[in-house]
Amino acid sequence: MGRMVGERRSRLRVVHVAPYFYPSGGIEAHLFELTKRLARLCDVKILASKPGKNLVLPWGAEVEYFSSVDAVALPIKPKVRYPFPFGMLAKVAQEECDVVHVHGHHYPTSFVARRACSLSHKPYVLTVHSPRTMLMEHAIVRQVRKILDKEIRKTVASAEACIAVTEKVRRYLEEFFEPKRVELIRHGVEVRFLPEGEDVVFVGRLVDYKHPDVFVRAAAKIAKEIPAKFYVVGGGPLLGELKRLCKELGVGKRIVFAGQLPRRKVREYVRRARVFVAPYLTGGLAVLEALAMGRVVVGMRGDEPTDQVILQIESLDVEEVAEKVLSAYLDEKLRRSLLEKTKEVLKRYYSWEECIRKHMKIYEALA
Repeated sequence: MGRMVGERRSRLRVVHVAPYFYPSGGIEAHLFELTKRLARLCDVKILASKPGKNLVLPWGAEVEYFSSVDAVALPIKPKVRYPFPFGMLAKVAQEECDVVHVHGHHYPTSFVARRACSLSHKPYVLTVHSPRTMLMEHAIVRQVRKILDKEIRKTVASAEACIAVTEKVRRYLEEFFEPKRVELIRHGVEVRFLPEGEDVVFVGRLVDYKHPDVFVRAAAKIAKEIPAKFYVVGGGPLLGELKRLCKELGVGKRIVFAGQLPRRKVREYVRRARVFVAPYLTGGLAVLEALAMGRVVVGMRGDEPTDQVILQIESLDVEEVAEKVLSAYLDEKLRRSLLEKTKEVLKRYYSWEECIRKHMKIYEALA
């Protein structure tokens, strides 16, 4: 039972544990929007490692930061955002709450939260946000992953419920782990179409599996045919290589590298887009938010309901990607047809109401 002995509360109290908080990456953005809505139905507290002053958010959720050393500050390469928390074990164990909700299956914050819940006999829920582990393209990260694999498996197996945010994540959990229970709860989005922009935008980490080089090469193919600027929004180890590629292709002045930005500024770039290009699996939050802003997405199939409303590329062939982007950019009738379907799909499969209902059902069963 999650409720603490000696305390009677009319509302559930849920403590969320995350590697970081205030929105910049996908986990932080999801947690920000999720807790804003959960706070209407239960008491919410967030524990995170990002340095900052403790605060209470406008909707009443408490945010408390704990001490940590982030691998990004260490004199090693690659630069990895990976916090090692201190003092968190006792903090989570002492929290008076009904349920602990842990975000991310491969972070030390999750391993420590699992141990704290075991010591204090609290149930915890684990949300797995991606079937990939962070920065696996680097050899040093793969070696660390081998060391941590046992902790990851324990963290998944010990959770009373694992939440998968996409169908692909659900299959990953059931195929590679032994979870007690898996629930598919997709991201919620707020549909608010904005007037279309004039540019072409890519948002994502600059790593191999996001294929930003395909975006750059496709942009070079069509730059002379449309007046758009091409924006690459995100940071990562391929940045230098991509800038060199732009120079080689002669499009250094047409392609703008915006860098890694807070979520609010990312949205400003998406607002400028007529076409959003995602040469990667399209079930993630960046693509969902682009669709919710009324942007046509050219991307790869993600085995998600959004497949119905993206202009799909069958491969990473640069000619095909360039052709699809150009078609989406120039064909107003095509864009209008896709966006008419988009509203229906988002409201049916990605409503916040359904997302919150499913979360509360899990919490209440464990309290």
